[in-house]
Amino acid sequence: MTEIVTRVSRKVRVSAQALMKRINRKASVDFLKSVYSKVLKEKLSTLQEVPAELLAPFSKVLIQDSSTMVLHERLQGYFKGLGGRSSKASAKLDVIYDWKAKNYEQITLTDQGEADQKLGLNIETVLTEDSLVIRDLGYLRVDCLEKIVEKNAFFLSRLKSGMKVYLKQDDEVSVEIGDYVSKKYKDCHQLDLQVYITAKKFPVRLVIYKAPEAVANERRRLTKATAKKQGRQLQEKTLKFMDYTMFVTNVPPEIWKADVIGTIYRIRWQIELLFKCWKSKAEIDHLEGITRRGSDV
Repeated sequence: MTEIVTRVSRKVRVSAQALMKRINRKASVDFLKSVYSKVLKEKLSTLQEVPAELLAPFSKVLIQDSSTMVLHERLQGYFKGLGGRSSKASAKLDVIYDWKAKNYEQITLTDQGEADQKLGLNIETVLTEDSLVIRDLGYLRVDCLEKIVEKNAFFLSRLKSGMKVYLKQDDEVSVEIGDYVSKKYKDCHQLDLQVYITAKKFPVRLVIYKAPEAVANERRRLTKATAKKQGRQLQEKTLKFMDYTMFVTNVPPEIWKADVIGTIYRIRWQIELLFKCWKSKAEIDHLEGITRRGSDV
């Protein structure tokens, strides 16, 4: 952590001992937040691949993601782990970051067991009209999308396997979207469809890209390995789904053409730099403190 401070400014000299003595003070928290904000802003500014005009219509571009960290087992009363072979005590950091303002909107510390879908509702506290929310499929839930739409805001997310998809609002039977696309649009590498998801028949724009064969095969390999480890059987429809990369959004085609959506979604991946920085430099994924405030580190 002190190495990060030095990288931000050579004029600042902070020893690990001095930092730990003051770590629980509000001034220290504000100081470290400023340090990490500056580092993240510099890192992301060098990696921006999305043309500014594609994000110009939005008041905010909110990226929400989470990462877990292992804690000392004495903290399991405050931060319960997943059990089994996992740590007895683990915590999850849920971060909402405004890409346009280069500013943290919200950071939530909770149990590892707190589902991303539930944490997705936190977006409502920072959502404004014409905001754009970009999140991974783990956060995808219709009631949260409804709240975004109610705010006259926009969303972009990956579609997850197994979610019900209806081609028409009055359809009684959903389709296996991977199987449907592979049969009806066999030679098509990009699709832009209006569909309805879940039993609520929530309307979304579904943009589909055919994944390169190597990418699809690697997805299947990893999914099979995870299923085997968990003792689950995979259905053929799940494996077929991995031939495609699917996005759901309510941004209209006149703002985004289908071929730019994959590029825009890459912004979400770059927030991983935040967690990589925290874990590789500050080593927050293996904290050794044995009290809730970490004062005994």
